[in-house]
Amino acid sequence: MSDLVLNYFHAEPYSPEQDDCIPMLAVCFDEFVQLQKVCGNRLPFTEESFIARTQEGRIAGHVGIMPMKAYAGNGKVIKLAGIASVGVHPDFRKRGIAVQLCENAAKWAEEHQYDVLPLYTGLNRVYESCGWKNYTVKSVTLENPFFKEKGGCPGRDLAEAEKAFIADCYENGAVFPGKIIREKDTLFHSWKKMFRSSEFSWHVGENGYALEWENTVAEVFGTGDIAALCKNIKRAFLSPADPAVQALKDSGWREVAVDDNAPEFWHGENAMIRTVAGKEFPEDIFFSLADKF
Repeated sequence: MSDLVLNYFHAEPYSPEQDDCIPMLAVCFDEFVQLQKVCGNRLPFTEESFIARTQEGRIAGHVGIMPMKAYAGNGKVIKLAGIASVGVHPDFRKRGIAVQLCENAAKWAEEHQYDVLPLYTGLNRVYESCGWKNYTVKSVTLENPFFKEKGGCPGRDLAEAEKAFIADCYENGAVFPGKIIREKDTLFHSWKKMFRSSEFSWHVGENGYALEWENTVAEVFGTGDIAALCKNIKRAFLSPADPAVQALKDSGWREVAVDDNAPEFWHGENAMIRTVAGKEFPEDIFFSLADKF
Protein backbone atom coordinates (compact mmCIF):
# COMPACT_ATOMS: atom_id res chain seq x y z
CA MET A 1 0.00 0.00 0.00
CA SER A 2 2.82 2.36 -0.84
CA ASP A 3 0.40 4.49 -2.83
CA LEU A 4 -2.09 4.73 0.03
CA VAL A 5 -4.09 7.96 -0.04
CA LEU A 6 -6.00 8.95 3.08
CA ASN A 7 -8.69 11.52 3.69
CA TYR A 8 -8.43 13.19 7.11
CA PHE A 9 -11.65 14.85 8.25
CA HIS A 10 -13.54 16.12 11.27
CA ALA A 11 -16.66 14.30 12.50
CA GLU A 12 -19.23 15.85 14.82
CA PRO A 13 -20.75 14.17 17.89
CA TYR A 14 -23.14 11.29 17.17
CA SER A 15 -22.53 11.53 13.44
CA PRO A 16 -22.63 8.39 11.26
CA GLU A 17 -18.96 8.94 10.40
CA GLN A 18 -18.06 8.84 14.09
CA ASP A 19 -20.06 5.68 14.72
CA ASP A 20 -18.37 3.99 11.74
CA CYS A 21 -15.15 3.99 13.80
CA ILE A 22 -16.38 1.50 16.41
CA PRO A 23 -15.51 -1.70 14.46
CA MET A 24 -12.01 -0.36 13.78
CA LEU A 25 -11.52 0.59 17.44
CA ALA A 26 -12.75 -2.86 18.46
CA VAL A 27 -9.84 -4.31 16.46
CA CYS A 28 -7.43 -2.01 18.33
CA PHE A 29 -8.82 -2.32 21.88
CA ASP A 30 -10.44 -5.24 23.66
CA GLU A 31 -12.65 -2.90 25.67
CA PHE A 32 -14.40 -1.76 22.50
CA VAL A 33 -15.45 -5.36 21.78
CA GLN A 34 -17.45 -5.27 25.00
CA LEU A 35 -18.61 -1.71 24.39
CA GLN A 36 -20.09 -2.78 21.07
CA LYS A 37 -22.30 -5.21 22.96
CA VAL A 38 -23.47 -2.46 25.30
CA CYS A 39 -23.48 0.63 23.08
CA GLY A 40 -23.82 -0.88 19.62
CA ASN A 41 -22.00 1.23 17.05
CA ARG A 42 -22.32 4.42 19.08
CA LEU A 43 -18.97 5.93 20.09
CA PRO A 44 -19.18 6.42 23.88
CA PHE A 45 -15.93 8.13 24.89
CA THR A 46 -15.66 11.21 22.73
CA GLU A 47 -17.41 14.31 21.49
CA GLU A 48 -15.41 15.67 18.56
CA SER A 49 -13.49 13.25 16.30
CA PHE A 50 -10.84 13.29 13.60
CA ILE A 51 -10.84 10.31 11.28
CA ALA A 52 -8.52 8.93 8.61
CA ARG A 53 -10.31 7.04 5.81
CA THR A 54 -9.02 5.39 2.66
CA GLN A 55 -10.31 6.19 -0.82
CA GLU A 56 -12.14 2.85 -0.68
CA GLY A 57 -13.97 3.92 2.45
CA ARG A 58 -12.08 1.93 5.11
CA ILE A 59 -11.53 3.61 8.48
CA ALA A 60 -7.76 3.68 9.04
CA GLY A 61 -7.56 5.72 12.23
CA HIS A 62 -9.41 7.82 14.79
CA VAL A 63 -8.72 10.34 17.54
CA GLY A 64 -11.41 11.70 19.85
CA ILE A 65 -11.61 14.97 21.76
CA MET A 66 -13.49 15.53 25.03
CA PRO A 67 -13.91 19.29 25.55
CA MET A 68 -14.14 20.42 29.17
CA LYS A 69 -13.57 23.38 31.43
CA ALA A 70 -11.77 23.33 34.78
CA TYR A 71 -10.66 25.72 37.47
CA ALA A 72 -7.01 26.66 37.75
CA GLY A 73 -5.34 28.73 40.47
CA ASN A 74 -7.12 31.86 41.73
CA GLY A 75 -10.42 30.60 40.32
CA LYS A 76 -9.31 31.10 36.71
CA VAL A 77 -11.09 28.83 34.23
CA ILE A 78 -9.08 26.93 31.62
CA LYS A 79 -10.31 24.95 28.62
CA LEU A 80 -9.08 21.38 28.19
CA ALA A 81 -9.42 19.19 25.11
CA GLY A 82 -9.03 15.67 26.48
CA ILE A 83 -7.71 13.15 23.95
CA ALA A 84 -9.28 9.67 23.89
CA SER A 85 -10.09 6.67 21.70
CA VAL A 86 -6.91 7.01 19.64
CA GLY A 87 -6.45 4.03 17.34
CA VAL A 88 -5.00 3.01 13.97
CA HIS A 89 -6.06 -0.20 12.28
CA PRO A 90 -3.21 -2.78 12.17
CA ASP A 91 -3.31 -2.75 8.35
CA PHE A 92 -2.32 0.93 8.30
CA ARG A 93 0.18 1.33 11.14
CA LYS A 94 3.68 2.85 10.94
CA ARG A 95 2.59 5.40 8.35
CA GLY A 96 2.39 8.44 10.64
CA ILE A 97 -1.42 8.30 10.80
CA ALA A 98 -1.65 8.67 14.59
CA VAL A 99 0.75 11.63 14.46
CA GLN A 100 -1.33 13.37 11.80
CA LEU A 101 -4.57 12.73 13.67
CA CYS A 102 -3.07 14.14 16.89
CA GLU A 103 -1.85 17.20 15.00
CA ASN A 104 -5.34 17.72 13.61
CA ALA A 105 -6.74 17.51 17.15
CA ALA A 106 -4.15 20.02 18.40
CA LYS A 107 -4.98 22.41 15.55
CA TRP A 108 -8.69 22.12 16.35
CA ALA A 109 -7.93 22.91 20.01
CA GLU A 110 -5.94 26.00 19.04
CA GLU A 111 -8.63 27.23 16.65
CA HIS A 112 -11.24 26.83 19.39
CA GLN A 113 -9.09 28.61 22.01
CA TYR A 114 -8.38 25.65 24.25
CA ASP A 115 -5.40 25.77 26.62
CA VAL A 116 -4.31 22.17 27.21
CA LEU A 117 -4.70 18.73 25.62
CA PRO A 118 -4.48 16.07 28.37
CA LEU A 119 -4.55 12.30 27.84
CA TYR A 120 -3.89 9.00 29.60
CA THR A 121 -1.80 6.34 27.92
CA GLY A 122 0.56 3.44 28.43
CA LEU A 123 2.26 4.22 25.09
CA ASN A 124 4.25 7.28 26.03
CA ARG A 125 6.61 7.21 23.05
CA VAL A 126 3.79 7.65 20.55
CA TYR A 127 2.65 10.88 22.16
CA GLU A 128 6.08 12.19 23.11
CA SER A 129 6.81 12.31 19.38
CA CYS A 130 3.69 14.46 19.00
CA GLY A 131 4.61 16.99 21.68
CA TRP A 132 2.98 15.51 24.79
CA LYS A 133 4.93 15.38 28.07
CA ASN A 134 4.49 13.23 31.17
CA TYR A 135 2.59 14.89 33.99
CA THR A 136 2.69 13.79 37.62
CA VAL A 137 -0.84 14.23 38.90
CA LYS A 138 -0.86 16.50 41.95
CA SER A 139 -2.70 14.25 44.34
CA VAL A 140 -3.01 12.71 47.78
CA THR A 141 -3.92 9.05 48.23
CA LEU A 142 -5.46 8.04 51.57
CA GLU A 143 -6.52 4.70 53.01
CA ASN A 144 -9.48 4.10 55.29
CA PRO A 145 -8.38 1.99 58.29
CA PHE A 146 -12.01 1.52 59.30
CA PHE A 147 -13.19 0.07 55.98
CA LYS A 148 -15.30 -3.07 56.38
CA GLU A 149 -17.79 -3.33 53.54
CA LYS A 150 -18.81 -1.63 50.36
CA GLY A 151 -21.88 0.50 50.06
CA GLY A 152 -23.22 3.15 47.73
CA CYS A 153 -26.05 3.57 45.28
CA PRO A 154 -25.92 3.42 41.46
CA GLY A 155 -26.83 6.71 39.82
CA ARG A 156 -29.82 5.15 38.08
CA ASP A 157 -31.34 4.42 41.51
CA LEU A 158 -31.04 7.97 42.84
CA ALA A 159 -34.18 10.06 43.22
CA GLU A 160 -34.34 13.29 41.24
CA ALA A 161 -34.16 15.26 44.49
CA GLU A 162 -30.95 13.42 45.41
CA LYS A 163 -29.42 14.20 42.03
CA ALA A 164 -30.25 17.87 42.43
CA PHE A 165 -28.79 17.83 45.95
CA ILE A 166 -25.54 16.25 44.73
CA ALA A 167 -25.13 18.78 41.93
CA ASP A 168 -25.80 21.63 44.35
CA CYS A 169 -23.20 20.33 46.83
CA TYR A 170 -20.60 20.05 44.09
CA GLU A 171 -21.26 23.38 42.46
CA ASN A 172 -21.26 25.24 45.78
CA GLY A 173 -18.35 23.27 47.25
CA ALA A 174 -14.68 24.14 47.47
CA VAL A 175 -12.99 25.35 44.28
CA PHE A 176 -9.46 24.04 43.65
CA PRO A 177 -7.21 23.62 40.59
CA GLY A 178 -8.56 20.86 38.37
CA LYS A 179 -12.16 20.90 39.58
CA ILE A 180 -14.22 20.32 36.44
CA ILE A 181 -17.11 22.63 35.61
CA ARG A 182 -19.91 20.20 34.88
CA GLU A 183 -22.68 21.19 32.55
CA LYS A 184 -26.30 20.18 32.93
CA ASP A 185 -26.66 18.17 29.76
CA THR A 186 -23.53 18.12 27.59
CA LEU A 187 -22.31 14.89 26.03
CA PHE A 188 -19.47 14.01 28.36
CA HIS A 189 -18.74 16.10 31.46
CA SER A 190 -22.34 16.55 32.50
CA TRP A 191 -24.51 15.58 35.43
CA LYS A 192 -26.68 13.54 33.11
CA LYS A 193 -23.75 11.34 32.14
CA MET A 194 -22.38 11.18 35.70
CA PHE A 195 -25.63 9.78 37.00
CA ARG A 196 -26.02 7.40 34.05
CA SER A 197 -22.54 5.88 34.40
CA SER A 198 -22.42 2.32 35.71
CA GLU A 199 -18.86 2.91 37.03
CA PHE A 200 -19.89 5.18 39.90
CA SER A 201 -21.54 4.59 43.28
CA TRP A 202 -23.01 7.47 45.25
CA HIS A 203 -23.01 7.76 49.05
CA VAL A 204 -25.55 10.42 50.02
CA GLY A 205 -26.06 11.85 53.51
CA GLU A 206 -28.05 14.71 54.97
CA ASN A 207 -25.26 17.24 54.50
CA GLY A 208 -23.28 15.97 51.52
CA TYR A 209 -22.23 13.09 49.30
CA ALA A 210 -19.22 10.98 48.33
CA LEU A 211 -18.61 9.57 44.86
CA GLU A 212 -16.96 6.13 44.64
CA TRP A 213 -15.05 4.71 41.66
CA GLU A 214 -13.42 1.27 41.99
CA ASN A 215 -13.67 1.42 45.79
CA THR A 216 -11.97 4.82 45.80
CA VAL A 217 -13.32 8.20 46.88
CA ALA A 218 -13.16 10.25 43.69
CA GLU A 219 -14.80 13.30 45.25
CA VAL A 220 -16.66 14.31 48.40
CA PHE A 221 -18.55 17.55 48.91
CA GLY A 222 -20.81 18.92 51.60
CA THR A 223 -20.75 20.06 55.19
CA GLY A 224 -20.62 18.09 58.40
CA ASP A 225 -18.97 14.70 58.88
CA ILE A 226 -17.05 13.99 55.66
CA ALA A 227 -15.65 10.74 57.04
CA ALA A 228 -19.15 9.37 57.65
CA LEU A 229 -19.95 9.79 53.96
CA CYS A 230 -16.83 7.79 53.05
CA LYS A 231 -16.94 5.08 55.72
CA ASN A 232 -17.78 2.30 53.24
CA ILE A 233 -15.04 3.23 50.77
CA LYS A 234 -11.55 1.75 50.95
CA ARG A 235 -9.32 4.61 49.79
CA ALA A 236 -9.39 8.19 48.48
CA PHE A 237 -7.61 9.87 45.56
CA LEU A 238 -8.00 13.62 45.98
CA SER A 239 -6.42 16.97 45.22
CA PRO A 240 -4.03 18.20 47.95
CA ALA A 241 -5.98 21.46 47.79
CA ASP A 242 -9.27 19.70 48.57
CA PRO A 243 -10.32 20.45 52.19
CA ALA A 244 -11.74 16.92 52.36
CA VAL A 245 -8.14 15.61 52.62
CA GLN A 246 -7.57 17.21 56.00
CA ALA A 247 -11.05 16.25 57.20
CA LEU A 248 -10.36 12.58 56.41
CA LYS A 249 -6.91 12.75 58.04
CA ASP A 250 -8.45 14.25 61.16
CA SER A 251 -10.82 11.27 61.34
CA GLY A 252 -7.95 8.75 61.15
CA TRP A 253 -7.47 8.08 57.43
CA ARG A 254 -3.81 7.36 56.56
CA GLU A 255 -1.85 9.16 53.85
CA VAL A 256 -0.11 6.57 51.66
CA ALA A 257 1.03 8.57 48.61
CA VAL A 258 1.56 12.17 47.50
CA ASP A 259 1.91 13.40 43.89
CA ASP A 260 1.50 9.84 42.68
CA ASN A 261 0.06 8.71 39.35
CA ALA A 262 -1.50 5.83 41.29
CA PRO A 263 -1.28 3.27 38.46
CA GLU A 264 -3.54 0.89 40.35
CA PHE A 265 -6.32 3.42 39.82
CA TRP A 266 -5.41 4.34 36.24
CA HIS A 267 -4.83 0.74 35.13
CA GLY A 268 -1.17 1.39 34.40
CA GLU A 269 -1.71 4.50 32.31
CA ASN A 270 0.25 7.74 32.65
CA ALA A 271 -1.10 11.27 32.52
CA MET A 272 0.38 13.38 29.71
CA ILE A 273 -0.28 16.96 28.60
CA ARG A 274 0.38 19.14 25.58
CA THR A 275 -0.19 22.87 25.80
CA VAL A 276 -1.75 24.77 22.95
CA ALA A 277 0.64 27.08 21.13
CA GLY A 278 1.56 30.07 23.28
CA LYS A 279 -0.26 28.79 26.38
CA GLU A 280 1.23 27.87 29.76
CA PHE A 281 0.08 24.88 31.77
CA PRO A 282 -0.82 25.56 35.43
CA GLU A 283 1.38 23.11 37.32
CA ASP A 284 -1.01 22.54 40.23
CA ILE A 285 -3.84 21.00 38.19
CA PHE A 286 -5.44 17.86 39.63
CA PHE A 287 -7.02 15.24 37.38
CA SER A 288 -9.90 13.58 39.23
CA LEU A 289 -10.94 9.95 38.89
CA ALA A 290 -14.52 11.19 38.55
CA ASP A 291 -13.81 13.15 35.38
CA LYS A 292 -11.68 10.76 33.37
CA PHE A 293 -10.99 11.62 29.75
